[in-house]
Amino acid sequence: MFAEKGCSSLSMREISAALGVSTGTLYHYFESKEDLFEKLMDYMTEENLLSVTAAIPNHGTLQERLEAYFNFNEATEGEWMKMFLVLVDYYRNKKVSGTDADHSLFNEGQERYIAWVGKYLGIEDLELVRFIFIFTEGFITQRHVDGFKADWKKHFTMLKEMILLYVNQTSKS
Repeated sequence: MFAEKGCSSLSMREISAALGVSTGTLYHYFESKEDLFEKLMDYMTEENLLSVTAAIPNHGTLQERLEAYFNFNEATEGEWMKMFLVLVDYYRNKKVSGTDADHSLFNEGQERYIAWVGKYLGIEDLELVRFIFIFTEGFITQRHVDGFKADWKKHFTMLKEMILLYVNQTSKS
């Protein structure tokens, strides 16, 4: 519902009707629509991490794990983009901006993903892991903006080769 209507357009009454519960019941468990949304995002983050963990093998070389990670992201880019747009809508309607704004909901989920990616890939260099994550997010966003012209295989083959080269060079230092 949040993805279809946006946070600001959706009322607790509409949410409770869709769930088949009373508005009072909804307020018993959630203080506000924002509280419900934040708990939903936390739940979705956990479900997404469980989903990716179950979907891709946790063995093989770094090259094989990178390929599995990129393939999973390609297969789920539509879901990823929906979640991203819902978060953007949420923050836009909260009028959250600037460097000192509270982006904790977005940041907490993002940090959990980044930690998972680092652990899965076996990469301890947090900046490299963050780079991989940001590249992936940005690539998915760009594909949606440019009408899916950017080619997954080509771009992620280049990224994979750059990562492998970087890891190889830094491990020799």
